[in-house]
Amino acid sequence: SHIDFPLSLSYCEWVKEVQEECIDHFIKGGQQGTALKEWWLVNNSCVYIWNYLKQTIDKNNHNNVIDWLSKGYNLLMASKGGVDFVLVCQYAEALVQGYLAKNKVSKLLSGSVSP
Repeated sequence: SHIDFPLSLSYCEWVKEVQEECIDHFIKGGQQGTALKEWWLVNNSCVYIWNYLKQTIDKNNHNNVIDWLSKGYNLLMASKGGVDFVLVCQYAEALVQGYLAKNKVSKLLSGSVSP
C-alpha cells in the first residue's frame, strides 16, 4: 500500500510528527479523564504514551522525551492512587534517568568525570 506524506519532509521527520500528534492526543485524553475523575481513562492514556515512548526509553534517550514523561507522570499523580502503581514507578524511573542524562549528572555519579 502507498502511504502519502509531504515530500518536503523525510520519512523519519513525518513519523516523528505523527508520533508527537498521537501523544498529544493521548495527553488530552488523560486530562479529560482527570477532569471527569475517570482514572481508567488516565491510566489507559498513560499506557499508550508509555508504549509510544518505549523505543526511545529503551535506547536510553530518556532526555529526549522528558516533557511527555512529565505530563504523563503528572496525570498519574493527579489520580491520587487510582491508577496502576507499577506504571507510576516506570514513569518516575524514566524521568529520573532523563534528568540525569540531561544534566550530565550520570557522569558525575559514575565517577567518569570529577566534580
